[in-house]
Amino acid sequence: MDIGMNDTLPWGQYKGKKIEQIAKEDMPYLVWLRDARAVGDKVKGYEPQIKFFSREVLELINKELASPANKKWSNKYLEWDLDGLFGEDTSGGAMPKKDEILTEIKMQETYEQQWGSF
Repeated sequence: MDIGMNDTLPWGQYKGKKIEQIAKEDMPYLVWLRDARAVGDKVKGYEPQIKFFSREVLELINKELASPANKKWSNKYLEWDLDGLFGEDTSGGAMPKKDEILTEIKMQETYEQQWGSF
């Protein structure tokens, strides 16, 4: 599944809204969704989906993560190497490993339990 900027989200709190609109309103949600889909969730019944978003959406996410204006929330997420993810880099470089993403999510959950969410 490669959801693009003009596609609508089929479920969740933004069900029926275009990705482009969600990006304007709640970029941290899209970053969280990218990572959550990459890990998967057996309880909710979905397998890991590394290529959930289109390259266009992932490039926007990386751009927002790199922006100094977003450091309040972006420092807890990793940028992905899109060339490896979309098969343009054959050197073996790719995206964060599942274990790295799980560690990031656990760290975020621990932080939120101790300090609350941002």
